[in-house]
Amino acid sequence: MFFSNIPFFGAAVLAAFGIVLTAFGNRSIQQTRYFRVHGTRHDARVTSVSVLKNDEGRKSYWPTFQFTDADGRKVNKPTNMADTSFDFEIGSTHAFLDLTHATAVVVADRKTDDTLGIALSAGGVVCLGIGLIGMIP
Repeated sequence: MFFSNIPFFGAAVLAAFGIVLTAFGNRSIQQTRYFRVHGTRHDARVTSVSVLKNDEGRKSYWPTFQFTDADGRKVNKPTNMADTSFDFEIGSTHAFLDLTHATAVVVADRKTDDTLGIALSAGGVVCLGIGLIGMIP
């Protein structure tokens, strides 16, 4: 069998990576669900956009929004995750979810699904399974 050819140390590292990946996936799912349940929906104006480039030349956009909170104060908060699609022109308006004491907001209807968390968790479970099978002598 293919998995029996994995060295024990490699299998242990793969299993540990699987545990970490699953933990991040579960944390992502919990966070987005918490924003959906407890967050307040706002429409806000984009005040700035940071561009993050990776080694392959792909870009991710990290907008900062300005909105009026429940207490009537003007607040500026960035999103909690960069986005690869560019529709965050300065001055444009977007819906998002905010928590009163959070340092960032979640763009509504886009980052509030569990797809990323489920994908991370599934990948982690696969890595963990392969690692555990590889550790069996």
